[in-house]
Amino acid sequence: MGSFGYFQITRQCNQCCRICSNPENGNSIDYEHGLTFIDALIADGGFQGVILTGGEPTLSPDLPRYLQYCAEKSFPSVLITNGQCLADSSYAAHLKDSGLAKVTLSLYSAKPKVQASLTGNRQSLDNFIQAASNLEKLGVPITVTITMNKYNADHLSANIEFLHKKFPSISHVVFNNLDTRMNRVALNPDTIPMLNDIDIELTRSVELMRGWNMTYRIERVPLCYMGGYEHASTETRRIVKNEKVRILFLDEKGQVDQAQGDIYYGKAECCKVCYLNNICIGLYSMDEHYSSSELFPIFHTDIDEVTEKILANAP
Repeated sequence: MGSFGYFQITRQCNQCCRICSNPENGNSIDYEHGLTFIDALIADGGFQGVILTGGEPTLSPDLPRYLQYCAEKSFPSVLITNGQCLADSSYAAHLKDSGLAKVTLSLYSAKPKVQASLTGNRQSLDNFIQAASNLEKLGVPITVTITMNKYNADHLSANIEFLHKKFPSISHVVFNNLDTRMNRVALNPDTIPMLNDIDIELTRSVELMRGWNMTYRIERVPLCYMGGYEHASTETRRIVKNEKVRILFLDEKGQVDQAQGDIYYGKAECCKVCYLNNICIGLYSMDEHYSSSELFPIFHTDIDEVTEKILANAP
């Protein structure tokens, strides 16, 4: 993906997701302050664009102005959204006219009841479908991000089949393993999957995406659960390519420059003999929410092979 800045332009939201890592807190940012953050990314010279996120960024009245500003500065921007507001075709067209160039839509499940349960919104899936349809008609490229959890772990590949059948223009999907340390997940521990819960369905999803020439990235999953597609790990790619991330949170964390390593990741004793130890970030929230007993060393490939695939952008 490259080095990007993540900019929370508001922490308002129109859903109440049980697994949200940045839930509504009522905070928004002054427009001029927001421009200062974007200008700093541009001046740095090491960032390839800005990702506009939230909360739900489409609830910010300043979103069209941010899109326009980035377009005028020729600085790529990506909108991450739940898509609920983009179900309004006139609003979607307004954002396109303002400079909207790429959208990442969030989806938990193609099963209406699961999507509704996780979002607290019975119309969530219908609105997602309408938003994707509107964006396709406008010619705006769409990426989909799927946060893996206990309630969609058994049908991840069905989500991919749904997307490919209904929206064949969607060619890139990001799978995120659940951020267990943040906010609402702490209140809903039943949503936390084991690594074994996601293993088979994640592999099936990758096989489908490869067969359909789709690209993909996987986040917060240790490399021992990515056999044959280790090069798709976002964290490993950042380590190999020395990419950086800068995040502006609208809470007590403030601005954070995220390194390739992270204090919330740990490694088990077995990791010491793993061939990929030096390019694996480890297990998130180890032995707090995810168990080190599920980890195992990799011997079927090595760092050089994975690095070569990363640098060649292998599928």
